[in-house]
Amino acid sequence: MRYNEGQLIFQPGDNPANLYFVMTGRVRLYELLPDGRAIALSILSVNDVFASLNRQNGYFQNIYAESMKDSIIACIRESSLEALMEETPLLASRIIYSFSQQLSQSQLLIEGLLGRDVGLRLTNILLKLATEFGVNQPGGNVMIDLGLTHQELADMIGSNRVTVTRKLTELQDKKLIKVENRNIILTNRPALERSIA
Repeated sequence: MRYNEGQLIFQPGDNPANLYFVMTGRVRLYELLPDGRAIALSILSVNDVFASLNRQNGYFQNIYAESMKDSIIACIRESSLEALMEETPLLASRIIYSFSQQLSQSQLLIEGLLGRDVGLRLTNILLKLATEFGVNQPGGNVMIDLGLTHQELADMIGSNRVTVTRKLTELQDKKLIKVENRNIILTNRPALERSIA
């Protein structure tokens, strides 16, 4: 299935229980907090796997999945999954690996949110995104080529857009990052790493 940038793939209340594979593009998984704020749980790219479940108390029950850019997503019905995994051990291995990565990301997110101010949380998520999605550039710079809005960054760290904009400006004033066309370039990664140590 093809999804346009910003299009929901699934949301709470959707009935089908499916497993999804990212063939091209990027997908973000997020949850809405009781106060209406969104908190991003994962950003997924090619070969990553995610799920929607319709059973009670499932991990993915209250999760939204949204295409961050034009994407092609393959879908397998949960009812067909067991037989496919038995026939294709590599598929089973890929699914386990992808879900374990998402669990690790969620744990890092929780750790990053606990007891840290917004500036440290923002720096932490920028370093994490640079590791996962960064494109190396001349001079040791690393570009996070995700085209994230300030609101999307705020959703990832449990903050608000105004605060994130202010903190990004502070990092630019310190010559630690540059922002160009919604892409963030880390211009002094070692200094950013020292700031959260």
